[in-house]
Amino acid sequence: MTHFSSGGDKFLGGENLLELLAFEAYAQNFQTLKEKGIVIAKPNYDRIDTQRFGSFIQNSSGACLNLQTIASKLRLFLENLDADIVEKIEENEEFEIDKFEKDFKISLFDRNGGEVSIEEFKVDCKELLKFLKDKIDDGVANFFARFSKVMAENIDDECRAFHIFLGGNASKSVLVKQAFENAKEKQLKDYKQKTSKEDFTFIIYEPLGTEESDKQILELTGEDVSKIPPYLKPTCKTGVAFGLLESRPRSGGIERPSINSNPVFKYDLGIEREGKFHTRISRDSLKPNEYQIFQTKEEWGGFDGLEIRYSDKPLANTNTLNIQDMQLIFIALEEHEEVDVKVCCVDSQSIKVGLFKGDQLIYESEAEKL
Repeated sequence: MTHFSSGGDKFLGGENLLELLAFEAYAQNFQTLKEKGIVIAKPNYDRIDTQRFGSFIQNSSGACLNLQTIASKLRLFLENLDADIVEKIEENEEFEIDKFEKDFKISLFDRNGGEVSIEEFKVDCKELLKFLKDKIDDGVANFFARFSKVMAENIDDECRAFHIFLGGNASKSVLVKQAFENAKEKQLKDYKQKTSKEDFTFIIYEPLGTEESDKQILELTGEDVSKIPPYLKPTCKTGVAFGLLESRPRSGGIERPSINSNPVFKYDLGIEREGKFHTRISRDSLKPNEYQIFQTKEEWGGFDGLEIRYSDKPLANTNTLNIQDMQLIFIALEEHEEVDVKVCCVDSQSIKVGLFKGDQLIYESEAEKL
């Protein structure tokens, strides 16, 4: 068994999404909360606009408690979204989740640490659902973008099926299942258009611990695991790990190509074009102290600095990543005309920019950490 690569959205987990929903619910009620001086902490997620609420975003204990208090009110909403409820929300129909209220009373802290009672905190469930689906869809799209790249580079042409195991309790969500099914259909459609063949498939396994998984295990192995007490069953994460270990040849192990000698760079480097990220240098091609072209002398205007867009998301390689999902760094340079601008990595997160006349390096920037 070989571990080829990792990649995806490291923030896309149930608890992080819950904090993100709490942040959005705060936004829905911001005018009321602003008048009462209610503050909020930044959720544990990437690309959070820290200027969105100005000085109302804080790292105080009160702000952190507010984020967690709102999150606790939304937990039942997040954990009980089944296909029927999702459909009702999207069709603007009435729905019920036991003990969950769309409008509720809540006690939060103001910027001075005083406790304030908010009599009517309102939640737009349709807006939160759309926001949640967009985040999950983006995460699955990033998974398949990285998966496709690894597949193209490492997998035998004779392989006709890929088995996908989901890990983490959040993978039990119907939204995750829908996102994977939709992405799977898109991948198969693209494959058919490129090859005119239908000889390839993805097999997605139900998350362990669910009734669907118990039935699937019974069908595949003949083993009835439905009677095993829940505390003895593996969770989704341990199930994936043990499943992989069980499926390997007993004499073999898991091979992980070493990165000690050549650190794997974490970001794709590029430019913005029509609101999208366009890759100039792929993360997989950057090697320590080996310069690669970023802009040719025909493109370069002899400026005193270079703007580089960068992203760790696998979708960056597809030229479809939106501008809000990329980051920007400005690197100061000496002014030189008629030079090629090249970039190399120093380690897994740092780069240098060099100006070249032909093969001669005439200027090199300081190392900058992304």
